[in-house]
Order: sequence, then C-alpha cells, then structure tokens
Amino acid sequence: MKIMQSKFYEPRKLIGLRGESPHVLTEFDDASFYRSKYAPFEALLDDILSPIPVGNASLVLAKTQLGDFERCTDFVTVKYDKEENSVMEKELCFYHEALEIFFLSNK
Repeated sequence: MKIMQSKFYEPRKLIGLRGESPHVLTEFDDASFYRSKYAPFEALLDDILSPIPVGNASLVLAKTQLGDFERCTDFVTVKYDKEENSVMEKELCFYHEALEIFFLSNK
C-alpha cells in the first residue's frame, strides 16, 4: 500500500527558508518533507488523518494476525542496534482495506 498514491493523500506545496542569511524562500513538495522525518509514517498519517493514539499499552500481535493487513511501502526506516550489531526496521505501517484503518508500530 502506497499511502501517497491512495485516496487519503492529497499532495501539498510547502514553503520553507533555505540557505544562510539572507534566507531564500522556496517552495517544495511535502513528499520530500516526510522523507526527512524520523518517523515518516507517523508524520504523514498525522497530517492526513485524525489519529486515535493507543499509547503506553502492551499490544502483542502474531504475524498471522496481520494477514488481513497490507504493508505500507512508502518509506523504509531502519535503526542500528549496537548491542546486537544488527539493523532492523524502526517503524512499521499496515493498512486494513475493508476497515480503512492504519496500524503503526515503532520498534
């Protein structure tokens, strides 16, 4: 599922300052804005949908329970665990088409 190619997303133009003083006012697509975020799926979904956060809760799901969910593929976020010397995905996003809900998980 590509969120940025779905019915939920509508491209926007953003204005920002670039460069040293004197700053130059530039216009850019919001797609590039999300790519530079620490948690791009969370930032994108916060901007286009009304969130219902379920935070500070223990939620354990087996991979088999995600069978009806489609993986969001707009971004790939990774983090390095120096203790285990491994790279893992930091933020996961899933979408359920029939229910029209997104599920985010941060590792």
